[in-house]
Amino acid sequence: MRIVFKTTYDRDIDIHEHWGKRGAYLALLAVMAVLPFLVGEYYLAEATNTLIWSLAGMGLMVLVGHTGQVSLGHAAFLAIGAYTDAALMNAGVPFLVSFPLAGIAAGLFGALIAIPAVRMSGIYLAMRRSRSSSSSRRW
Repeated sequence: MRIVFKTTYDRDIDIHEHWGKRGAYLALLAVMAVLPFLVGEYYLAEATNTLIWSLAGMGLMVLVGHTGQVSLGHAAFLAIGAYTDAALMNAGVPFLVSFPLAGIAAGLFGALIAIPAVRMSGIYLAMRRSRSSSSSRRW
């Protein structure tokens, strides 16, 4: 196990502990870039599903773990982008056009949700405490 002592704030909020982890991620990215040329269709589909779920998990890790914010809409925005991409591709739009459009659609939907969300305070998007439960119990 490698222990890294962090002496500055920039090092403390850095996602990667040291350069070795950055190199490992770069090697993984290189393997994923050449994977379509090395494996069959089934294994490529499985690797794609794994990559999609890891991106969703890493995004959730950054949001909840590093910022401390509660996220209930994280998977919904991923689903909006995926559904938009699938609908556009079924309509005959090429992937290289539908993929960025799906990201834009998810971003626009997120912006619409953000307008009322930034005016809220507390954890009201995550949970709501009813009045009856708060008045009946005293701790």
